[in-house]
Amino acid sequence: MANIPHQFIGRKGFISLGSITFPLVEKNSDYNISFDDYGIEYTGTTSHTATLPSPLNITGKIYFIKNSGSGLITVDTAAGTIDGQSSIQLSQYGSLQVTSNGSDYIISGADGTSGTSGS
Repeated sequence: MANIPHQFIGRKGFISLGSITFPLVEKNSDYNISFDDYGIEYTGTTSHTATLPSPLNITGKIYFIKNSGSGLITVDTAAGTIDGQSSIQLSQYGSLQVTSNGSDYIISGADGTSGTSGS
């Protein structure tokens, strides 16, 4: 294959010749995350729940949840667990990246934990 500038080749034949844009939704209420979602950002001042869909039959599906607001965000799942836990709580500036293994979600952040950033 010829070397094409800015070419990215992922697994299973995914090829990008430019940038990739992932969907991001902003929420300020309880939300049932859909299969089509990727990034979910909470920006409000009150506490809410983000419910992941069942991890069954979506092996490899990745979701990213960020709490940019000041309320507490509880992330739970419609089925299975999140690294053996029924839910994860995100304080202000906390974030969580999870991947389905087909029966549960595993935390897939850089250090295996949910992250924090911002000030």
